[in-house]
Amino acid sequence: MAKERFYENTTTFLDLGSELGLAELDLKDGKIKMILEREDFSLRERWQPFDFFSLGCDYSQEKRKEIREGTAYTVGVRIWPSLDLSFDINKLPFSLGEVSRRLFTSSYLMIRYMENTTIKEDISLRKSYEPSLIWRGGFKGSQGLGLTLSYKSVASEEAYFSQGTILRDLSSSYEAKLDWYTLFPRGIRIPFLARLIDFKNKIHLTLGFNLETKKGWLTPGRVNEDTQNWKLLGEMEYKVHDNVQIRLGLEGGYLEDKVAAGEDHYFWGGSARVEIRF
Repeated sequence: MAKERFYENTTTFLDLGSELGLAELDLKDGKIKMILEREDFSLRERWQPFDFFSLGCDYSQEKRKEIREGTAYTVGVRIWPSLDLSFDINKLPFSLGEVSRRLFTSSYLMIRYMENTTIKEDISLRKSYEPSLIWRGGFKGSQGLGLTLSYKSVASEEAYFSQGTILRDLSSSYEAKLDWYTLFPRGIRIPFLARLIDFKNKIHLTLGFNLETKKGWLTPGRVNEDTQNWKLLGEMEYKVHDNVQIRLGLEGGYLEDKVAAGEDHYFWGGSARVEIRF
């Protein structure tokens, strides 16, 4: 449980009781901008009945009351069910585990499903459903080479009480990413400079493909958004010293808009980042 107050245009100082939340602030001038009262409750459970399988289950509920500029409204959020299933495929019994062990040094599958219900008192009711799946594996016979496949979807529906309007949205993401940690057999000479860079640490190379789709309905049968975003990216990351790391990236793709005419376009770009830790 928490309670917060926000003030503006005041010169009043907080005393010890007000700072600890034990007493109300006696304002000499100014006004209260917002009052926030929040109640939270959550449960979390983890269970591993087998070496190759673990289960997680979460429940949370929040009630939030806000008063802004004299106007009050209440928001309630409940997340249930929230399930996490994890499988170590290399440890599975029978033929599936045997095949996985022959192909991969490691193979993990993670499945998640979550439902979110948000109620804004006398305003709207929103429900969302979020399934996702991630598989990660490291190939045998090729040191440092790994593959990640992922999928995530969010379907939501929001109904407004006073207007009788129902909004629906559906978004999905598909991604394949290849990671490779390798050593360069020899250094790289910088153009126009008589200097050779010798890579002592492993270089992390990433090649990825991503597809994102979004679709929205204002009313049944009326689509207000329908897009597909295709993206291809490549990155190189190298640790120069213990506290210095560089990352270079390139990406490009194509956005297709099936609702707004003339909005289809290609895009590309690059990035460079140097991280120094002290």
